Amino acid sequence: MSVLLEVVEWASGLSGWVQDGLRRIVQQAQLTDVDIAELAELCKKAHGLSESQVVPTPISEMDVPAASAGEDLALVSLKHVGDVNALAPGESLTFSPTGLTVVYGDNGAGKSGYARILKRSCRARGSGDPVLTNALSDAPGGTPRAEVTVRLGEDTTTYTWQDERPCAPELGAVSVFDSAAAQVYVTDKTEVAFRPFGLDVLDKLADASGRVRAILERERDTLARQTPSWPTLAGGTEAARLLGSLTALTKRELIDRVAGLTEIEAKEMARLEQTLATARADDPIKRATEIRARSARFRKLSKRLEHVASQLGGHAISALAQARDEAVMYEKASAAARADFAGQAILPDTGAGAWKKLWEAARHYAEHVAYAGVSFPNTGQGARCVLCQQELGDEARARLRGFENFVAGEVQTKAAQAKQSLDTLSANLQQLEIDEEADLLQEVEASSADLGKTVRAFLTEAVTYRTNAVGVLATGNESLPASGLDAPTHGLESLATDLDNSATEMAAAADPAKRKAAEDRLVELGARAKLAAIKVDIIADVDRKARLNAYEKCLKETATTAISKKSTELTTKHVSQSLAAEFSKELAKLGWTRPELVLKAVGSQRGALLHQIQLKHATRAQLPKIVSEGEARCLALAAFLAELHTAATAGPIVFDDPVCSLDHRWRARVARRLVEAAKTRQVIVFTHEVVFLFELTAAAEKERVPIYHQTVHRRPGTTGHVAATLPWGALPVSKRIGWLRNELQNADKAHRTTGEEAYEPLATRLYGRLRQTWERAIEEVLFNGVVERFRDSVKTQQLKAVTDITAADFAAVDAGMTKCSKWEGGHDQAAAMNEPVPAPDELGLDIDNVDWTGPVLVDRFVTLPALPRGQQPHTSLD
Repeated sequence: MSVLLEVVEWASGLSGWVQDGLRRIVQQAQLTDVDIAELAELCKKAHGLSESQVVPTPISEMDVPAASAGEDLALVSLKHVGDVNALAPGESLTFSPTGLTVVYGDNGAGKSGYARILKRSCRARGSGDPVLTNALSDAPGGTPRAEVTVRLGEDTTTYTWQDERPCAPELGAVSVFDSAAAQVYVTDKTEVAFRPFGLDVLDKLADASGRVRAILERERDTLARQTPSWPTLAGGTEAARLLGSLTALTKRELIDRVAGLTEIEAKEMARLEQTLATARADDPIKRATEIRARSARFRKLSKRLEHVASQLGGHAISALAQARDEAVMYEKASAAARADFAGQAILPDTGAGAWKKLWEAARHYAEHVAYAGVSFPNTGQGARCVLCQQELGDEARARLRGFENFVAGEVQTKAAQAKQSLDTLSANLQQLEIDEEADLLQEVEASSADLGKTVRAFLTEAVTYRTNAVGVLATGNESLPASGLDAPTHGLESLATDLDNSATEMAAAADPAKRKAAEDRLVELGARAKLAAIKVDIIADVDRKARLNAYEKCLKETATTAISKKSTELTTKHVSQSLAAEFSKELAKLGWTRPELVLKAVGSQRGALLHQIQLKHATRAQLPKIVSEGEARCLALAAFLAELHTAATAGPIVFDDPVCSLDHRWRARVARRLVEAAKTRQVIVFTHEVVFLFELTAAAEKERVPIYHQTVHRRPGTTGHVAATLPWGALPVSKRIGWLRNELQNADKAHRTTGEEAYEPLATRLYGRLRQTWERAIEEVLFNGVVERFRDSVKTQQLKAVTDITAADFAAVDAGMTKCSKWEGGHDQAAAMNEPVPAPDELGLDIDNVDWTGPVLVDRFVTLPALPRGQQPHTSLD
């Protein structure tokens, strides 16, 4: 299974936003600020902190691309734009895209200024101190700027670099090694800068987690600072305890109960305030008695009003209306019965009052005396009238039975009952007492103005209704009005209850213990009332604390511990062993023999496995105190080169004075190693050591590696001027001859246009350089490079080419050196001679002589004088 597939499998157990972040890293390599913001929202959304519409898309095996080495990048040029040290604006270094580029510069020439730009714009370990402007200039410095041109594939792109600002991420493929980097490799625990395909996503995930964490921490800290300012509450109260113990888990039901008062509690609080205030100013027992008396009066009034309401209420009025309707109805039926009876009567007013009394008296006499035990009237055979005592005939019997039916009839009975009921109800209505004492009403109003108004309104309405009802009963020609009376008994009873409670509390106030309890109760209710005023803020703070808890959960998900653990596991499996092996190989290439050293994993940090150079058999020893400065530089170089093997592509490497503090043995080894690296990647070396320059050149020529030279030099006031040549001291004879001929043209022009005074110092300088060329020709040409300065070896195999050196050779060299010594300016001529310096033509012939004088290939020098200008010699020093 590939590294990346292992990462995908591991990620399946992580949070959704982490899986989404891995998918983005794999698909687009670099996460933008927008990506990080969306990942932060996804993290918050999972914990209820965001309503973002973004949905996480977990990484899957389908998102894993095939491993690719990518395109190699090469540096093309470095142009100084301005304000880097004392570098001349507009000067450029150019680099060979393949092989080795060597940039030579004496101390103070500006070489390090260019190296600093590359270190700040590319990948480098160690101190990244800002680049300074020209310290020797009085003019205010601007922002150091440069242009870095690279080639990636077939495309060439120029990036603008400004100090303290990030440059193009593509330049991260360029690795820079200098003194500061060397110190890091030897003393610090360092992470592998380049990661195999798949492991790098864990590094980027750790970085993304850090960026997400930064967003979350800013938001959390802002929320944490929004701490509300609470009022001071009496200690020991439930309200104070609630306010002091608010957490994200505080229940809303508890807040609703404690942060507020019910209607009953509000009344209780008002009573307690009044009670305690009164108790402090009056006799509580006496005051309690008065309050109870008032409560009794209010309850009595409540019952009176309830009675009025019942008498004038719906049921009572309905009964009165029904009684009236029944009385009218039965009266009509009774009138009809009387009319029928009147048709049977002979004497006037039969059936009327006097007659009824006579009839009832006759009934009593018959049932109790004359015909005891026989129903009245006795109309049987032989029966007699109890009044006239004559025997009853058929007509008399019928008339008596008709009289009895009339008197004892149901209609008459119901009519009488209905009238009696109506009379009773009417009397009760007329006699109903509605008016109350004015003092009592005022007392009610004093206790509750609204209730007092309600009572007065009820009484007024009751009086009006009763008057209307009595009038309707009297006339009998209207329907009784419907009653809408509602006695305010609830308000009076509630008021009476409050008074009873107040009386109880007032009486209790006479007892010190009970009074203290009342005061404590008032304090408790007062604290809750204060809490009610900030209830909304309390609920908001509980929500704030809940959000803070959610942020802490989010921040836990940004921890890189799990990433570091997995990275360590995979790095150990896929990197550490290979890295350690490469480090050993690099030490061997550099000729390191003792002490025995290893490059090993030493823990992890932020998802990256750290490595350190240690003594193999004394891991606790401090390496910098054991090895020399030069050895430390060699070890750092080995670690740096070993690390490059972990890169997916062979990116350029830049060395700034890599052999600083190294002796001649190490310089040669380092030169060979850098030339070896230049076979497979672009290598750029900045150096101020001519010997190391010779070593690099010799190694490159031996290994047939292309080498491109540039020299950085200074001029008055500025540094960093670039020439695409080696320094004079490093030029071979052939290159020196070319330089001399080029400078001869400038001297000739001065001779022709300005005269001897301008020409003479130029010619003198050229004779000095020509003498140096003769000296170098002895090494390179005459002795065929068998022995050379700055080289620690003797090329004995080349002796076979110098076997036929003759006296003529010696004479030619001696003549050339003698003439140069005469005119190089180091000798003072006799005043009498006053001989002018040779003219340009003669100087040109002298230059041709050193080019004409061949090494071992000439048979003999036929003549020593210089050849005519333009004539080619039969051999060359080149």
